[in-house]
Amino acid sequence: MKKLYASAIIAVLLAGGVQADLIARWDNDLLAGNNAGPIAANNLGVNVDSAALGRGAGATTTAFTNTFAMRNATNTTLAGAIAGSRNFTMTLTAESGYQMNLTNVFIRLSAINADPVGRSVFFTLRSDLTGSTDLDTYTVGGTGVTGSSLGPTFNTDLSSYSSLQGISSVTFSLYVWTEWSGKGAFDQVGIGRNNQVNGTDDLVFTGSVVPEPATFAFMGLGALVLFVRRRLLK
Repeated sequence: MKKLYASAIIAVLLAGGVQADLIARWDNDLLAGNNAGPIAANNLGVNVDSAALGRGAGATTTAFTNTFAMRNATNTTLAGAIAGSRNFTMTLTAESGYQMNLTNVFIRLSAINADPVGRSVFFTLRSDLTGSTDLDTYTVGGTGVTGSSLGPTFNTDLSSYSSLQGISSVTFSLYVWTEWSGKGAFDQVGIGRNNQVNGTDDLVFTGSVVPEPATFAFMGLGALVLFVRRRLLK
């Protein structure tokens, strides 16, 4: 019995350890592109309450199969995209009594425009907890159905941002802007691989979810009380 209680205490201590696990995962294969948000994640990590994918107020829906899409990516500066709310949103929330430590985000992007000359579209990632800091900017180039415009993947390391560690909730914004604002400029941009059902990840956040300090202390105290009580009953 002593070993049992000792094991319980060890288990509580290990619960506070950190390892890279799933926070939230989206596979957008079954989406039409113009689905109304928010779109819940296909899979959530342990002790993650919710994860939702949405659009900013200035982003309108567009049919762009197998992606979660928007149009009107016509701003030629990041500042313009921010002012116009031309962005996707990603909100992660831990269960009560738990906090998240984010380590990485993986994303698959698609973009098509009507310009006969190859152009680039830019996706800049920010969050409400890191303010005006650009966490990353992804460049998707080309025009039409080309490998460079449909489905390239990107990874961003989030582990070095202290404001993304020990958090209960966060909202990321992925602002979309372009080097060309002509008619039809990037009428379709999306998270996913357009026109292809591939059964692969389109958006994944990884990290760890651990008890908040007060919860962790309470768990440890409970295990200790059980152990002491057992000793006193002998």
